[in-house]
Order: sequence, then C-alpha cells, then structure tokens
Amino acid sequence: MEQIIAMIERNHRELTGVIDGIRNNHAWLMTVLAGASPTLLQRINGQSSAARAAVEEACTLLRLSRDNLRGYLRTI
Repeated sequence: MEQIIAMIERNHRELTGVIDGIRNNHAWLMTVLAGASPTLLQRINGQSSAARAAVEEACTLLRLSRDNLRGYLRTI
C-alpha cells in the first residue's frame, strides 16, 4: 500500500508540472497569436483552459485517492 501511495504522489507531482507547462505554453501561444482572428483566439483559449482544468481535476482525484488509501491503512 505504501508503494501505491508513493506512486500516486509521484504521479501528482508530475501532473503538477504538466499544469505549469500548459499554463506557460498557453500564455506564450496567446502572445504569438495576438494578431490572429478573435474566433481562433477564443477557441485556442478555451481549449487550453479546458486542458489545464482536466489535469487539475486529475490532480484532485489523485489526492483524494491517496487520502482514502491512507485512511484505510489507519483502520487496519
């Protein structure tokens, strides 16, 4: 169980790095596309934001899984 918890924590850390990467790339992309059509900018902005939100949700679910496993370990 401790190995599983460690794996979950490692995955969480890696996904946190992915969130930072998405955020940085999103900002850079919006700067590069500053003169593009508003429709394209809206679409790209929405898709990048949705991708970041999905990874953030995965991080939340991993934390909940870890907490549930730790709670289970305390009961046995």
